Amino acid sequence: MRLLQVLGYAGAEGGRSGITGVERVVELLLESMNHERFEQSVAYPEIGERFAHFSEHASVVLPCEPRRRYDRVYVQTLARFIAEREIDIVVSHGHRYDFLTTFACRRFRVPHVVSRAVALADEPLPRLRKALYLWVDSWTLRGCQGIIAVSEASKQRIHETQDIPLDKMTVIRNGVRLPEVAAEARRRARRAHGIAEDTLLVGGVGQLIPRKSFDQLVSALGRLSRPDLACVLIGDGPEREPLQRLARDRGVRLLLPGFLSDPYTLMGAFDIAVLPSQAEGLPLVVLESMSLGVPNIATRVAGTPEVIEEGVHGLLVPPADEDALVGALEKLIADEELRQRLGAAGRRRVQDHFSVEAMATGFEECLTRIAAAAPRQAGP
Repeated sequence: MRLLQVLGYAGAEGGRSGITGVERVVELLLESMNHERFEQSVAYPEIGERFAHFSEHASVVLPCEPRRRYDRVYVQTLARFIAEREIDIVVSHGHRYDFLTTFACRRFRVPHVVSRAVALADEPLPRLRKALYLWVDSWTLRGCQGIIAVSEASKQRIHETQDIPLDKMTVIRNGVRLPEVAAEARRRARRAHGIAEDTLLVGGVGQLIPRKSFDQLVSALGRLSRPDLACVLIGDGPEREPLQRLARDRGVRLLLPGFLSDPYTLMGAFDIAVLPSQAEGLPLVVLESMSLGVPNIATRVAGTPEVIEEGVHGLLVPPADEDALVGALEKLIADEELRQRLGAAGRRRVQDHFSVEAMATGFEECLTRIAAAAPRQAGP
């Protein structure tokens, strides 16, 4: 089966700001799906951080990027590629790419599957713009042949906010596979960034964008007034300078190493990992830090509670609740035994339930079923 995956990159207007969860998921699928059953191609901007990696693992990488909300040239490029490569099924990732891919697939009646992490209704957008985008996105979702949601919560939110039938959606949870990070490697990572052994390191990973709400974390740490604390945020984005100013104002030692192609040794050196997002699907960074045995604090949004059971695998707080975040930080900082227990339980949780193999198998079964139900027809 010839599969085309369509996605964008972390950044805008020709500037990169790290890597998105979608890019990591596609990377894992390229490596893990059955190569005898699926020949995978990727449509992805050449400026994207993972272009070289995709080129190594995909059959073909089509370098293309939309330049406007409706880009006729981009749609034609996708459609021509679909026809020339005789693509059997297309998976798109991201609201804008879902919309444009719809037109290319309809031209040749090729089945189109939308992979969705966050319901559009939960994206932080101005009210009128969100209303317009929801109308367009609902048209896209009703016209595609299937929707893959990363969590039961995301599936329910899409159903409730956009009236999409539940039986059109399949839940396939994200999976991770990380290398072992030895204790000495973690110590070296701390030394390389000037972090002393007795410093308690609170870390976060992700694009520095408003939806991630890292300003809440910096502000909460400032209220703790502890000189033995440091915060590191791995990633890049437009919020970098505002976060630096906020840290100075609040007296927080903040390290911003930018995007790291291999963040895992530094992640493994965290004493506490925090993801204070306003909206998520089923966040890979939570799975990754849990896999490394790091205790997590995350907001109770979308699929995160499907990963973390409160008090068992980590701590959950409401989004945009700085007081609750301060309380959770104080609880973990004061109790080293609790940190160790949550870290060990989180690691077992990911190993037992969120493997890359399970994610790849889920995609294979879903795409095979949809392709069989919607055989390709010759276009006009």
